[in-house]
Amino acid sequence: MRSCRRQSNCRTNHRGWPHPTGRRQSLDGRSRRRRKPRNAGSAPDRLRFPCPIFPFFDRFARLGAARGVVLRPSVQEEGASPVTKRIEKQKRRSGRSVDGNSAEIIPLYKAKYATERTPAPIRPLNVNQAEYLAALRSSRQIFVLGPAGTGKTWIAATYAADLYRAGQISKIILTRPNVPCGRSLGFFPGSLEEKFAPWAAPVIEAIKERIGAGAFEIALKRHEIEMVPFEVMRGRSWSDAFVLLDEAQNTTPAEIKMFLTRIGEDCTTVINGDISQCDLDETSGLRVALDLAAKHGLPAPVIEFTLADIVRSGICAMWARAFAEARV
Repeated sequence: MRSCRRQSNCRTNHRGWPHPTGRRQSLDGRSRRRRKPRNAGSAPDRLRFPCPIFPFFDRFARLGAARGVVLRPSVQEEGASPVTKRIEKQKRRSGRSVDGNSAEIIPLYKAKYATERTPAPIRPLNVNQAEYLAALRSSRQIFVLGPAGTGKTWIAATYAADLYRAGQISKIILTRPNVPCGRSLGFFPGSLEEKFAPWAAPVIEAIKERIGAGAFEIALKRHEIEMVPFEVMRGRSWSDAFVLLDEAQNTTPAEIKMFLTRIGEDCTTVINGDISQCDLDETSGLRVALDLAAKHGLPAPVIEFTLADIVRSGICAMWARAFAEARV
């Protein structure tokens, strides 16, 4: 009678044996409690998601945040579920405000890939560098001359990166003549940017150091930073950009003419080079442009560095003076 009363209050398994509620009968005769799932809770709590598109939103939110995007929730319910807390935490990390009224993808490359520290301001190391920075702030077109190691390229690239980082310009255009100093290495594989990257390596390194390598790669894909060889420059026009022509002493008069006539509105143009390092057999286009600017009184300041302004290293300054005295 006792066993029948017990069986009437218990569930039975597939063989008809009594199975106590909340316990599972094992083969050795011992009863074990069932483990509750980790996400156990009431049905409304389990089904409360900021986005009703799919039930695995928290997983996709983590994957999206790891790849640089966040999916905005289209419905924002009252109360803070665990998923909502994760999204709010991600928004605080990215520094972006999300109101939750529409669904869109937010790029987080500036918060994720940009340098975490704020770059130090550019500090001139000599009088000519101070004049160079003052000319960059006040003039739209600047000619910079001087020997190697004086900071001609680094200051221009760093200043352009700071303007781009602050949102004061929309593009950075990098160009230089593809004239080798020694023997030719032949053809380079890859895309146009990959072919031109070895020539623009000093400028690329300075910009990457300023804005971060990841932000540089994304800006390159968005064509906000462009490397334009002279071979594909004809017909182009640039506006609201910082245009840097490096190693201008190796341009021909026709090339420098084509470059100077590409400049549009709201552009800052820096043309730097060293006449003594010209690798051409003909007249340098940089010399022709300087003579025309002086003859017609064009508003283009000329900053001239000397051997005393070399800041790269003592060895660089020593050899530069030795070659200058030997006129090599």
